[in-house]
Amino acid sequence: MVDKFVPPESAAQAADMFKQAATQSVDQARKAFDEALAATRKTLGGIEENASEVQDRLREVARDSVDFASQSAEAAFSLVESLARARSPEDALALQKAFIEQQMERLGRQTRQIGDQAVRTMQGLTKPFES
Repeated sequence: MVDKFVPPESAAQAADMFKQAATQSVDQARKAFDEALAATRKTLGGIEENASEVQDRLREVARDSVDFASQSAEAAFSLVESLARARSPEDALALQKAFIEQQMERLGRQTRQIGDQAVRTMQGLTKPFES
């Protein structure tokens, strides 16, 4: 609240008015700073709480990625073994066609799974900024 300005009657009164205004400004600035600092600490606390959850999700994505690579490699080895036993070029072509179809289905499932995990991870990252 701003008081109506009254011209000072003396230098001492002017100095007192200046001190009062300066003190009030410092108090307001300190209050604003303290509020900003409290909000920052609250946000950092939320980030720290969610860091473990986010790390767990990232580990899950990494484990799944290794599993996906293993599945793809195993499928490729199986294809090579099957191709070695193929009795004709038509059989080999049918094996390759089936392999490609299975790989595309697998890739679609894996992509959806990693996408879902990425969305959950990002939601965990933004949780401290909600509310």
